[in-house]
Amino acid sequence: KPAPLQDLRWFFCRVWVLEKDFKIQERPKNRFVIAFDLKRDRNKVLRGGPWRFNQAPVVMQEYDGIALPHSVALDALFFWVRITNIPPLFEDKDTIRDIAAIAGRVIELDDKLFDTTGKIRVRVSHALYKPFFLKKRVKLASEIEEEIGFFFENLVDGRALPRME
Repeated sequence: KPAPLQDLRWFFCRVWVLEKDFKIQERPKNRFVIAFDLKRDRNKVLRGGPWRFNQAPVVMQEYDGIALPHSVALDALFFWVRITNIPPLFEDKDTIRDIAAIAGRVIELDDKLFDTTGKIRVRVSHALYKPFFLKKRVKLASEIEEEIGFFFENLVDGRALPRME
């Protein structure tokens, strides 16, 4: 069921807590174009998800304003994923990215967190049609296998939930 524009706006105003305003334009096929007054607010929203509205995930994608909105693929959610149980010998950034690919297409490694605390957190694009792996046995070297943990931030009972600030 299509979401009423004013309900979306009211909800996201409350959840996102932005510095400046944003505009929502309704498009065909239950799509919306959202324009932010501040790039910092846009980045906060795109990096802070996944978001939900009326118990359904809101699939967002960067949009250049040139392509037709219906041509933009909306087939993935973006998550921050904390990865645990990697032996210290294998905690180099290339290996971390390889392991993180199990959770989805790697967008970025949280370098600041890794460099200051040694904790591993990556941002991934997770395809909507793929299952979530919360644990997976990974072969790290010829005779070294480890069960790696994946904690998807804002994922509860297999569903993406908004972060309320």
